[in-house]
Amino acid sequence: LSDRRSGLALAVTAAYFSAIFTIFSYVGAFLTNYAGVPPGGVAAVLAAFGVSALAGTFVGGALADRIGPTRMLYAICVGFLVVFAAMWAMPGRTVGIVATLVCWGGIGFAFYSAQQVRLVAAAPTQAPVMFALNSTMLYFGTAAGAAIGGAVIASVGYRGLPVAAAALIVLVAVLVRASEPPRARG
Repeated sequence: LSDRRSGLALAVTAAYFSAIFTIFSYVGAFLTNYAGVPPGGVAAVLAAFGVSALAGTFVGGALADRIGPTRMLYAICVGFLVVFAAMWAMPGRTVGIVATLVCWGGIGFAFYSAQQVRLVAAAPTQAPVMFALNSTMLYFGTAAGAAIGGAVIASVGYRGLPVAAAALIVLVAVLVRASEPPRARG
């Protein structure tokens, strides 16, 4: 953790999970209260999300191999900015928000493969420790996201969740850039 690049690379995971769990911690209530999904339909929406997430895991790993893990993380950040902007713009539009959430599944689960490659690159001789710390950052981010989401709901309501999540995704992109190795000149 004393190595700046390794610490920043781990902070990417914490910020990322904070962003997604700002909304996902409250996804059932978000879907019913903000998107208009009937309570009985939430399980079906989450099942579609799960299928999309599974596809995202495989496609994300292949794309990270093809375009590189850093570009993949930037693409994920851009994808999430579009997802969160669409969610913010469509309160009460059930079909649009459900479709956006399904897209989120594919985008969101592409993260882990690319991030693990970056963690190994940041500290190759400490890869097992980096993976263990990465799990810790995942749980820290999940808890922080739930706290942020709860505070947002209490202060401005569900419509504020996509805005808060988008702000955190911008932080992810900044941390990805800050954790990159120095570029060689020439």
